Amino acid sequence: MSNQQQVSSPHRSLTVGVFGHYGNENLGDEAIIEAVIQAVRALRPTARIYGFSINPSDTARRYGIPAFPIRDFSDRQGATASNAVAMGRDASPARANTPGRSRLDVAKDIVKRIPLAGGLLRTLRSLASAPAALARELRFLRESRDRMRDVDLLLVSGSNQFLDNFGGVWGFPYTLLKWSILAKLAGAKLAFLSVGAGPIDSPVSRACVRMALRLADYASFRDEASKQLIERRRGRRFGEVFPDLAHGLMFQVRGVSREANPGGAKRPTVGINPMPIYDRRYWHAPDDHRYWEYVERMANLASMLRRDGYGVFFFPTQARDESVIRDILSKLDEDVRDTADPQVLVRHAKSVSDLMNVYAQADMIVATRFHGVLLALRAERPVLGICYFRKTRDLLREMGQEACAVDLETFTAADLYERLKTLETNRAQALVEIRRKGEAYRAELRSQYAQVLQLTANP
Repeated sequence: MSNQQQVSSPHRSLTVGVFGHYGNENLGDEAIIEAVIQAVRALRPTARIYGFSINPSDTARRYGIPAFPIRDFSDRQGATASNAVAMGRDASPARANTPGRSRLDVAKDIVKRIPLAGGLLRTLRSLASAPAALARELRFLRESRDRMRDVDLLLVSGSNQFLDNFGGVWGFPYTLLKWSILAKLAGAKLAFLSVGAGPIDSPVSRACVRMALRLADYASFRDEASKQLIERRRGRRFGEVFPDLAHGLMFQVRGVSREANPGGAKRPTVGINPMPIYDRRYWHAPDDHRYWEYVERMANLASMLRRDGYGVFFFPTQARDESVIRDILSKLDEDVRDTADPQVLVRHAKSVSDLMNVYAQADMIVATRFHGVLLALRAERPVLGICYFRKTRDLLREMGQEACAVDLETFTAADLYERLKTLETNRAQALVEIRRKGEAYRAELRSQYAQVLQLTANP
């Protein structure tokens, strides 16, 4: 069935929409979606599932379900420029002295350098394009409303849905609000499941989020800090706290060979999941000095581990992690770099299943991405989390692993190295607590799914 076809039947079974800002090759987000689909199919085997994502073709391919876009991407050039700005990259035209450029292009660049003139030009350009953009958005809303008429229950599925540091108000907050309205206009039930919040700085963003939550038939937050961030100063309770949905992921590890400890390592193998934090190719607030400082520290850690007989490999959980891994490899100490086999030093994954098998190849994990840490815990691997936002520290504290939380701005390679040695010594004890908490979280999530699926009258 085509992604754009709408299925309807006078005697149809339950149809569940799984909504989120997923589809961007972030396997942490995909782990959430996979866990939701698994849970719905376990409780309602006959239910039809639709995906609503930022990349419907990827979603349809991964899960074998009809999938639809959550935003209008028909204006590809405008979308590309907007995404570049949101990700902290320079989307401006080439500089004025670029050979072969027209006089008009050069004049535009000169005007942009005049105080206030550049901003005025951008405002005029936005006003000129506003009617066409409005027409596209209205068309998209009509199409989306028609698709929602076939959906009984829309699940807004976890992760950091409540934020505005990527894309501003018109990114996540507006998208969530418009789909909440569409769901209610179509007569569907609406549930926010274990949603994370923050950073969210604009009052308009907070208003959009709260309006969306007021329309919900059910809401829960993945941690107490997210709940407090949304509810503060309003005195209104929007929902309870339930674990992150990725804790409920079910997976099978294929036969993993332990022979390939990189370089014939005699000590445990450490898997390292870096993140392009502050990287201008990715981050919303780039900082070259901080980025390269982070790269150097991660490279120093890997060099120290390899010299001391540990196995080491790097792995991405999102496509953008590949670039920071290449930068770290280029900064390895010379004696380590000369003896390092790139085929051994990097493990790739294209699916959540692949990623969980990568985790199985390590004895301990060092991760910067939030879901890089969480999926290590789900894989029952002790993990050091490099915390760039409070959510990682909160997660480790809740899992009884707060001693494994490391601050992004202050950690050193030597500090990480010593913590890993301590973690190696205490590994068995850590795993007992990780398994205990994981089992409790999965039980809570099963209860939540059962509760939410009762919102619909369909059998």
